[in-house]
Amino acid sequence: MESKQQLWVAIGLGAALVLGGGAAVVVLTAPPASAHAGALLTGTVRQGSVSAGVSTTGNVAPVSETAVGFAVGGTIATLDVQDGQTVQAGQTIATIGTAALSGQLTDAQAALSSDETALSDAQTALTAAESTPSTTAESVTTRSGTSGAASGSGAASASSASSASGVDQAQTQVLADQAKVTSDQTAVTDAQTAVGEATLTAPVSGEVVAVSGAVGQTVSGTGSQTVSPSATGSTSTSGGSGSGGSGSGGSGSGGTNGSSGTASSTGSGGVVTIADTSHDVVTTDVPESEVGALKTGQTASVTYPAASGVTSTATVTAIAPVGTSSAGVVVFPVTVTLAALPSGVRYGDTADVTVTTQSSPASALSVPAAAIHTSGSGSYVDVVTGGTTKRVPVTTGVVGTAGTQVSGSGLRAGETISLGTAAATTGTGTGASGTGFGGGSGFGSAGLGGGTGFGGGGGGGGSRTGAGGTGNGGGTGGTSGGGR
Repeated sequence: MESKQQLWVAIGLGAALVLGGGAAVVVLTAPPASAHAGALLTGTVRQGSVSAGVSTTGNVAPVSETAVGFAVGGTIATLDVQDGQTVQAGQTIATIGTAALSGQLTDAQAALSSDETALSDAQTALTAAESTPSTTAESVTTRSGTSGAASGSGAASASSASSASGVDQAQTQVLADQAKVTSDQTAVTDAQTAVGEATLTAPVSGEVVAVSGAVGQTVSGTGSQTVSPSATGSTSTSGGSGSGGSGSGGSGSGGTNGSSGTASSTGSGGVVTIADTSHDVVTTDVPESEVGALKTGQTASVTYPAASGVTSTATVTAIAPVGTSSAGVVVFPVTVTLAALPSGVRYGDTADVTVTTQSSPASALSVPAAAIHTSGSGSYVDVVTGGTTKRVPVTTGVVGTAGTQVSGSGLRAGETISLGTAAATTGTGTGASGTGFGGGSGFGSAGLGGGTGFGGGGGGGGSRTGAGGTGNGGGTGGTSGGGR
């Protein structure tokens, strides 16, 4: 009866302290008898697959992004796409004014025509020069006769030398004109290409994720740049027809076909940025202590904090061969490719990835790690049957988060195994007088007056100085002092 009175007094005092602004008091229910000090703790042998893995966090991204710009300089005349739009490879994105480019093509074609005419004239002159020596020599010999043979021969030689010089000059002119024509042909081809590149087309299919150009802006032609966010960090640049512009498109002002814009220069940046959505990935960094367990081809499970309940399957597709140091920790970039991007998940969203590095067969047995004991070089578990325990030798396998794979003769699924015995604990909570409620071991995690629970467990509850004496009895019963 006295202990019950002390209990209600203690509870009343606790309530008074809370209402009066004293230390917070948490009331715990008495633990079951199985949790008393010395009680046997048990578990069950489970059957099913055991998995081990590496967990990490990253961000969702497209497999690559391409900053698309013009391969020739000019002023943007039309812009036919906007943020979020899906485009197909070859689709027109924008155009620049072609007046200047068309003028350059016309000039190149005129120069080619003129030089082709000059080449034709030079070839005609060469033909004439090559036929002159024999004709002149024959005419001189006929006119001279026998008596003037010597003088005729001299005249023919002089004429021949003069003709040879004319042939050389004609040949030189032909070669010069041929070089001009070749150069003109190249200029015409380049001008034709430039006119074609005045129309910017999508080099890949995907989603427009940034528009940084606007109608009226002046652009320069520098080629296209594709950037992969994967662990390999690959980058490729090209300046092919219909694409161009290096760098990555920013948020930009964006415009639509026919819209007006302030004339300014975009420099060498892309007019738009297109994300290749054929595959989506999660990019993440894995510490050096765990990356050794990863291999390309391993499966992974991905969840998204911003999309509760959504899970994706994925595969490890790239592991960087070189790590980087971050806050004193060496990490390795890893890319995980998603089987599909769930609806509602966006690029940039956080993704929690768990890569399965080991997995046991579905028929495997497993037990909690606390059930496994070692003896010498072997391991064993204690099987509990009718209040008695039997040591069963086991071989351990995959160590998972939910248990450890074990195998051994005589071990069956569903059997009860020992996890050890409950140990007495002593709490040290904070009370109104600084050493727990009423002093001693606190009215908190270890129970009123301490011990292993609220009036229970290993009994007695430690000394308390608040109400005098030695705590609220319990456990072994009664009070262990004269305090009230």
